[in-house]
Amino acid sequence: MLLLWKKGHPNLKMNKEDQPLRQSRLGEHGCISFAASPGVKYKWMLHESEQWFSRAKKVQGPDWYWSGDVEPVEYIFDSLGFRNDKTIQEISNNKKWWLFDSSCPGLAPGVHTQDMTANIITEYTDIPVYNMSIYGDRPEFVANNILELSKRWQNPPSKILLHMAENPTGTYKLTNTNSIMNLDYAGSMLKGGDNFSFFRSFEEQKISEGQHRLAYKTLIDLCSSLNIPLTWLYTGYESDITSANDFKDQDFIEWFGYASAGHFEKDDTFDVRQSKVKDMIIKPFMECKTPPDKTVDEVGRDLYHPSASQQRLWAQVITQHFLETKRNF
Repeated sequence: MLLLWKKGHPNLKMNKEDQPLRQSRLGEHGCISFAASPGVKYKWMLHESEQWFSRAKKVQGPDWYWSGDVEPVEYIFDSLGFRNDKTIQEISNNKKWWLFDSSCPGLAPGVHTQDMTANIITEYTDIPVYNMSIYGDRPEFVANNILELSKRWQNPPSKILLHMAENPTGTYKLTNTNSIMNLDYAGSMLKGGDNFSFFRSFEEQKISEGQHRLAYKTLIDLCSSLNIPLTWLYTGYESDITSANDFKDQDFIEWFGYASAGHFEKDDTFDVRQSKVKDMIIKPFMECKTPPDKTVDEVGRDLYHPSASQQRLWAQVITQHFLETKRNF
C-alpha cells in the first residue's frame, strides 16, 4: 500500500516550498493553524506531492485540466498560519469585514488563491474576508483562534461565518512539540494503521456528539459576548450525525452541493462507516481518482476537495442568503 502521508527520505533535503503542508500545530502566536512560513509559495498540501501529482496526471490522462499547461497552485500563508495574502491587521483595518472558517473546503486544497470561497465573497460583496479555515478543524480550535485573533484585529468583524462539521469517530491530541495529531480511522488508514478498537469505542459511546454540542454552545456565547453576528455554514446531509438541529434557531446556511465525499448516514454501524471511508476516501487517494460520488469537475487538483467552480457556487449561496434574508452585509 502506498502510504501517502509518510515523510520523505531522511537523506533527501527539500526546499521549503516543495515540502507538503500536512501538520497543524499550536504556534507560539497562540493560534492552531498550519506550521507554515509566511510568504513562502508552497506547492503541495495534505496528500499532494510531486510524486502523487505525476501519478495523478497519468491516471487522469491528458484531458485532465491539471495535465495541461496551467498556472500551478501556490499556497501562501500569513504569519499566523492561515491561508491569506493579507494580514489580520490589514483586513481588520476596515470598519466592515468578515471572519470566515469553512474547515478543509475553506482551506481549498488544490485550488488557486483567487478561487477560494473567502476571496470570491469579497469579489461579490466588496467586503474584505479573513480566512481562518484549517485542515481537520474542530469547534474547540475555532474558539481558540477567534480569541487569539480578537487580540490582533483593529476593528471587530461585522460577521463571523463558521463551518458546522463533525467527525463522529475523530478526536486529537496535542504532542510535546505542540503539533496537532488528528486521531481518526481515515488518517490511520492513510498511515497504514489497522487497529480501530479505540475509534469503535469512541463512536459507540457517542463521545464526540457531546463534545461538539458543548463546543458549539461556547462559540455561540463567545460571539454573543463579542457582540458579533454569527452565521453557521452547514454542508452536510440531513441524515448525518450532527448537532446542527440543536442550533436551527441560529442564522443558518445550508447547501448540500458543497459536501465532501464519504458522509455517514445516521444509522450506519461502525463497520459500515469504516467501509465507506475506505471506498470514498482511502481508495480514491491511493488510485489518484475522484470519490465515487464526485466528478472531476467538482474537485480541485487534489481530486477530493471542492473545485474552483464549487467554491464559487458556495460563495454565491452565502451571498444570496444575506440578500434574501435582508440581513445587512
